[in-house]
Amino acid sequence: MLFLVSWNAAPECRDAAVDRFLETLDRKTEGVKLVGRWHAVGPVAGFALAEAADSQAIMLWVGHWTDLFAVTVYPAINDEQLRQAITRGKHNSPSEARRSIEIPAGFLAANADKLRPARSETAR
Repeated sequence: MLFLVSWNAAPECRDAAVDRFLETLDRKTEGVKLVGRWHAVGPVAGFALAEAADSQAIMLWVGHWTDLFAVTVYPAINDEQLRQAITRGKHNSPSEARRSIEIPAGFLAANADKLRPARSETAR
């Protein structure tokens, strides 16, 4: 199972976060495979994609950081899994399927600037 993990911290936590990152860079959590990790340039924030059999392993993995970071974890699926979910069972049309997909509270508002299509120069 895939999990999207995001984190952010107050600037005053930066030094402690850097120290812990360097100390634990090679530490593994049983049952969790880090697929990729990206760090924001500037703020103490970032994103990771991890694979685990269950949410308990992810909880243990992020638990090492919750004293320094606000951490958000989202179960995730890939395009093929989404296609299967949309077309399975009672969902006969994409518009009907869209009504049944839940988006976490606050996700759209928090990511509105990333979700808007960029305006091209020719559209102006």
